[in-house]
Amino acid sequence: MPAKPTNLRVSSSAERLQIIVIWNTPQVTVSGITDTSTLNYYISYKNLENRATSQVQRSTERAVLNLKANTMYEIKVKSCKVFNTRVAGSWSDSLTIKTNESGKSCSHNH
Repeated sequence: MPAKPTNLRVSSSAERLQIIVIWNTPQVTVSGITDTSTLNYYISYKNLENRATSQVQRSTERAVLNLKANTMYEIKVKSCKVFNTRVAGSWSDSLTIKTNESGKSCSHNH
């Protein structure tokens, strides 16, 4: 199984209510073996006010998320094998962000 992605962070605010999140690829498996397999990623982002969770899948270490203004979100990522998406690692540490009225976001890790 792939290890969890690390260093989840907001790269930039692309537009008013779009953010780009990026992370580091896990370099080893859960058991510590070097992992050279091709991975896909599930990105989960939860609106902490209405508890609605959305999820997207990407093949690169970045994702553009469309968010609502003035809202708290919890974002996390996990990796899975391309050949079998059921072989997935653990979720990354979560990132909590709050968008403001202008759409800019500030973040902090949990």
